[in-house]
Amino acid sequence: MKKFKRASVAKIFGICPSRLYYWEKVHLIKPKNSYTFKDLVSIKTILILRKRGISLQKIRYLLTQIKKRMPYLRSPLAELKFEVIGKKICISQGGVKFDPDGQIYLDFESETPEIKSVGDFLTAEEWFERGCRLSATPETIPIAEEAYLQVLNLDNTFVPAMINLGNLYYLQGKSQQAAMWYELALKRDPESPEAHFNYASLLAEREDFEEAISHYQMAIVLKPDFLEAHYNLALLYERIGNPLKALPHWEAYLDMCPDEEEKKRIRDYLKSKKEK
Repeated sequence: MKKFKRASVAKIFGICPSRLYYWEKVHLIKPKNSYTFKDLVSIKTILILRKRGISLQKIRYLLTQIKKRMPYLRSPLAELKFEVIGKKICISQGGVKFDPDGQIYLDFESETPEIKSVGDFLTAEEWFERGCRLSATPETIPIAEEAYLQVLNLDNTFVPAMINLGNLYYLQGKSQQAAMWYELALKRDPESPEAHFNYASLLAEREDFEEAISHYQMAIVLKPDFLEAHYNLALLYERIGNPLKALPHWEAYLDMCPDEEEKKRIRDYLKSKKEK
């Protein structure tokens, strides 16, 4: 099971590590040197409750009462659903709402959303942005994966999330899982240049050169100024011993590349090839 250091958890949620220490001290969370994903869900629930005006004292009381009534729960903040109605916390279970003292709460007009887990208040786009941020750091990649899956839970046509899931697996060396997501992305949107490009890179690594070339070409057809696709296709043609087919893609790359040093590097490379 993936675990996260306190400093990493604080960074994920944008809080100070000292805040986690304090929550441990007042028994909101268990003292730990590392945290599981379920712990992160509990921490996020606390943050949501605080944002909605619930004091730490009320959250502590809530946990105390839950432990008395449901001692079998190991992580109640992660396992139960909550609603904030006015200034009260209600537990929602089996379609019934009740307060921490066990009193059933009858509220026929409330449309207050439940706090189910980390992201009940996030849209698919917000989950996607969170996944992008988390995928930038190796130690938070498992949470990034969860974020992208949440995107698809809300919108199963969200192709960029499929592509990014493929990228996460690709970077971890899990090519079969990566291929599955790229193929699903292409099935959903055959005109996604990014899906063609990423799938082509995986195919080239597998030495399925013919298919890789086909997908790079399609990426360029769909997005003629796709700089990286021209570069990778040129390299692939060089790799299979077909420099003449590589040349137009080198030229396209040189025309569009904004980096003068990079352009000089490519020109020097092509010049050295001619001199051989």
